[in-house]
Amino acid sequence: MATINFFSACLAMALMTVTGQARAGWFDLHPPGPSTPMAEGRPHLGPHAYHAMCAREPMLCAADFRASTGMPGAPATMTEPRWQQVLDLNERLNDAIRPRDDIDVYGVSDYWTEGRGIGDCEDYIIAKKQALMRVGWRADQLLYAVVERFRLPYHAVLVLRTVDGDYVLDNLTDRIEPWEETGYDFVIRQSAAAPANWIRVSGRAAIALGAEQLAAMR
Repeated sequence: MATINFFSACLAMALMTVTGQARAGWFDLHPPGPSTPMAEGRPHLGPHAYHAMCAREPMLCAADFRASTGMPGAPATMTEPRWQQVLDLNERLNDAIRPRDDIDVYGVSDYWTEGRGIGDCEDYIIAKKQALMRVGWRADQLLYAVVERFRLPYHAVLVLRTVDGDYVLDNLTDRIEPWEETGYDFVIRQSAAAPANWIRVSGRAAIALGAEQLAAMR
């Protein structure tokens, strides 16, 4: 996926979001609505820039490799304080990281790393995953996913695996939503059984990829 510029999608989609969005406490310790677990499809190559990050900064991928046992761990059991913890962290990092194009910062079109003050969509989700693991979440409960919307370029979000289904953390909104209610078409995601590997996503919110699109992601 080296040819895909995630920031282009982040920026274009950010311009389409509604201003005046509700901020933290939008559910005031009442969890978001019920969700469903994503159905995993066939194995697929992950983004080239993800694998490049793992080689360059192995500590950012170490938990993914440790969790790659071939059997998915239990999804997270959520409580109201735990939901609020996730919401607060999502909002805090959305505010703390300023959007910047990889080409301006790193000189390449797609560069994955942990967002520290600046970054594009994948840098937000890496920062969120690292922060949530520091407070007790496991790598197989926090999965990177690549999505599309409105025929725009690819965008990256973080998927929470919970006993109530899968939910999405996104740098374009402080809301935490069931994955099927985001309006995104889900393309690929880390495998719950082996987060170092990636899979196609099945289900009604999954995108049907043509041969051209599949080739572009190799």
